[in-house]
Amino acid sequence: MDPIFLKAIQTIIAIIVIFIIRALVVHSLKRAARRFTFQERRLAMMLKLISLFMVIALFITISIIWGVSQHQFFLYISSIFTVVGVALFAQWSLLSNVTASVILFLNHPVKIGDTIQILDKEFPIAGKIKDIGSFFIVIETVDLEEITIPNNLLFQKSIRLNCPLKKSNESDFED
Repeated sequence: MDPIFLKAIQTIIAIIVIFIIRALVVHSLKRAARRFTFQERRLAMMLKLISLFMVIALFITISIIWGVSQHQFFLYISSIFTVVGVALFAQWSLLSNVTASVILFLNHPVKIGDTIQILDKEFPIAGKIKDIGSFFIVIETVDLEEITIPNNLLFQKSIRLNCPLKKSNESDFED
């Protein structure tokens, strides 16, 4: 059998397998989203991340099938990681917010509609969560102000869940 024909068949099989794995993971994630009542935006973000990882896995698999040498492959990957690493280091807060949004999606007790209070002595924030995006959380205060805070702030500060809301002049942190 012709080696190119064999590689083409292996490539087609790899594509089919990746799409089957992606479909199974997406189905499981959608089932978990229904079970744990995740918001649609959070689910959409996770589906995009899964698709990205599957495309990367497919690219690596096809590169191996078509005989890209290990040395060339690692050189290419290390070059990409170097460029991405420098870019992410320059935008570290951006990366930490994306990571925080994934953790918020998977394993954090806050969700849209909850009332929270961020326990910060200098700038306490309390309100109802209106939206959780990839980078920011939108909170509506009792004074009907919309405040956006970075996702990683929920991991840096202590928060109180389902707390009664007070007007901005009624602070818990008065000396």
